[in-house]
Parts: sequence; structure tokens; C-alpha cells
Amino acid sequence: MNKNLPESLQQKRIAVVADWLTSNGGAEKVTEEIANTFNADIFTSVFLPDQFKSLTGRVKASFLQILPPKIRKHHQFFLHLMPAAFRSLDLSEYDIIISSSASFSKAIKKSKIDQIHICYCHSPPRYLYFIEKDYVNNYPLPWFFRWCRKTVIPLFLRWLKNVDQKSIKTIDAFIANSKTTEARIEKFYKTDATVIYPNVDTKKFNAAAEQNTQRKYFLAVGRMVRYKQFPLIVEAFIKNGLPLKIGGKGPETNKCKKLIEEAQATNIELLGFVPDEDIPQLYAGARAFIFPSHEDFGIVPVEAMAAGTPVIYYNKGGATESVGAGCGVAFDEQSIESLNSAVETFIDTENTFNVGHIQAQAEKFSTENFQKNMIKYVISIQKNNTPLI
Repeated sequence: MNKNLPESLQQKRIAVVADWLTSNGGAEKVTEEIANTFNADIFTSVFLPDQFKSLTGRVKASFLQILPPKIRKHHQFFLHLMPAAFRSLDLSEYDIIISSSASFSKAIKKSKIDQIHICYCHSPPRYLYFIEKDYVNNYPLPWFFRWCRKTVIPLFLRWLKNVDQKSIKTIDAFIANSKTTEARIEKFYKTDATVIYPNVDTKKFNAAAEQNTQRKYFLAVGRMVRYKQFPLIVEAFIKNGLPLKIGGKGPETNKCKKLIEEAQATNIELLGFVPDEDIPQLYAGARAFIFPSHEDFGIVPVEAMAAGTPVIYYNKGGATESVGAGCGVAFDEQSIESLNSAVETFIDTENTFNVGHIQAQAEKFSTENFQKNMIKYVISIQKNNTPLI
């Protein structure tokens, strides 16, 4: 319960609507913090309670929740049902709806003329606007359906894009999680957005840095999906031979395992799923955090910086906004050579990085700042639909 919520908002019924709650990544943490900030109820398409112990009793799911848990986990198989699932949610008792969206949660149906719908946009759907070919080529299909790649799937994505364009008509205001996303909203949705960066619980990472004075390995953490470039990290460290730990799992896990086994690389450790309580110490024990993906924002580099860990990052997307001067080393191409060149530069300058300076940069993205900016923004929209920040 947020006791600091202004009285004008305490009197409002507020709902937060998430795309899905099946694994606890960056977008899901933002969704939970928005709900905590506004003492809001949470709605979603599908929900796996065992992944979100802190949300027990707070989440209401759509009709898709009747699906077995193993199927709910693979939401990409029923994207065609998502728009209908969100339109079926009964949000009539709420004054303000905040959709936390990189997919179709923003397709909710407004029930009253005076309802306000604010979309906190993590990104317009990647698979509809800027990685369509990659999605078509890698959509999981049995071999006997693969002829669909050049016929049915492109038509399916075109239909989803039309649905997505129609869904933005219910939105009164957009929040973007970064300037990168702000530019995408302007390009694909032809409207303006206000940037409010995601939140990070910096305090727990600060504490881990104070307890850990030895930094022995390089680190990468995240969902092991294609665009996050984990195989690239593995190949680079097979070549440079430096100690690397990777935390997380996903569709790219087996590919990474195969690369390691074929190279007989003993310097790379795949940790699999890492519990939240172990993550801060993992960051604090790293010499540098490796971040080669083109993200809309990317919370994990900020978590690493909160633990005083420099970031070696791809010089595009949200990391260019979050990783400040003196906090890391950028590289310009998603290639083994470019990444390893940045690693070499980091090693040559490692002694120049200051833990306190890096942590101060991370504080710009603290939970306190996020709550303050979100409350200020929602009050401004409620009053006159004109953002104040």
C-alpha cells in the first residue's frame, strides 16, 4: 500500500493491465511497481502465480487463464486471441486504466466516456514493426506447417498490425520507457509520448556491492531469447577465453550449450534460472556486465550499475541513455570482433572505473524517482491532459 499517494488519486479506482505475467522480467517488474505506486488492481491475459509470489490475490486474468500452465507459458502460440482477451476484461468500475504494453494489453475496451487510458509503452510490438522477418523465420512451427512462413504467417502479422493500430484509439496518453521507444511511438503510432524511465530497486544492489570486494568474472543476465544475442556473447568469450557467467534461460539456451560443448570451453558457465535474491551478489562479483542487445530500455544494465559494475554495451537503444559517461564501454557492431574489442578496451582501462560514480548514475532510475514521476504525470493527465514533466 502506497501511503504517499496524493488524495486526488486515492479517491480514484485504478487498474493496471499487463500483456502477460508468465516470467518475471523487466517489463513485469515495472508493471508491479506501477500497481504498487497507485494501489491498483492488476489485470492480464495469462498468469502463472508461482512466478509472482508477491502478487498473490491481486491479479485477475482473462478467459485464456483456463489454458493449462504449460501452454500459458508459451503465449506466442495464441497471439491471435490476445486482442479479444483484453477486450473481454470488465474494467467498467475503474476511473483510470494504465496498460503496461509491448503487445496487446493496450487493446482494452473503455466502458465510460470519462475513463482515462494511459499506455506505459515498453515498445510497439517488435514482431509487427521492426523484426517481422526474424519473427516469420523463427516462429515455432512443426515441420509439416513450415510452408506457412511465406503465406499464412505474413497475412497473420498484417492482421495483427491492423488490430494494433485500431487499439491505440482507446489511448488518451502515451508514456515511453525511453527516448528510443518515444521515437518508435512517433514513427509507428504518429503520436507523442512522455519519457518516464523504468524503476530499479537500487538499494538492494548497492548493499551487495558493499559486501563484495572481489570481482572475478564477466557477466550476462536475462531471458535467453533471440534478439538479446546470448550466442554472440558465448562465441566472443570462447574466443577471448575470459571467465564468463550467464544467468537466465530461454529458447537460445540449447544453442549456447551446443556452442560451449563444441568448443570445449571451460571458461563459460551457464547458471540457468537465478533466484531474485541471488542476483545482487552475482552482479557485485562481476568485473563488467555484457549487454549486446538493441533494447527499448533494458533494466539489467541499470541493476548492474547499481551494484557498481561497469557495462560493456551495444551502442544503440536504451543502453545509450542509461549507461552514463565513465560507467562502461560501448561497441558499434553486434559482432564477435566488435564485442571483444570493447572487452579489451575495458581491461586496459578497468582501474579508471569508480564504483561510487557508477552507482550514482543508477540512482537516476530509482524506484523513488519512478513513483514520483508517474504520480506527477497521471495527475497532470487527470487535470488537463497536458503532461507536466
